[in-house]
Amino acid sequence: MKDSKFVVLPRLVPLLLVVMTIGMLVYTVSAAIVSYSLIKPYVVGVAIQDSRLTIESTQFVYDPPTNRYGTCSVAVRNTHTESLSGTVYVYLVDSNGTNIASGQATLTVGAGITNTASVSLTWNAGKTVVDMAGGRTVVVQG
Repeated sequence: MKDSKFVVLPRLVPLLLVVMTIGMLVYTVSAAIVSYSLIKPYVVGVAIQDSRLTIESTQFVYDPPTNRYGTCSVAVRNTHTESLSGTVYVYLVDSNGTNIASGQATLTVGAGITNTASVSLTWNAGKTVVDMAGGRTVVVQG
């Protein structure tokens, strides 16, 4: 059988290949477990001015011919013991966070009561409610 073209591997070689494969697998898994990155959040100090005017509700009035909200009514409550005035700002944004419509109105609210401000919205050219993804309503005292 010395003329045979087959090479006979020693019995130890397959065992070493299995041990080497297991070692590589253990190394790969352990490297994946310890290789991670944490996203560090940004911390920002923001000053918040306490307001005694609070927004209770916002209702939009839809205009079908233009496919836009023409106005909105914002109910503002005064939690103070004297009459206060303020400005209501309404912003509508698209999916990119870009303002597509906005408006503002001033109002005076008596102590402990709720007044409604009617805000006329001005839209950017070519934008409709189809483009709207969200918005915010803000009241600034003073």
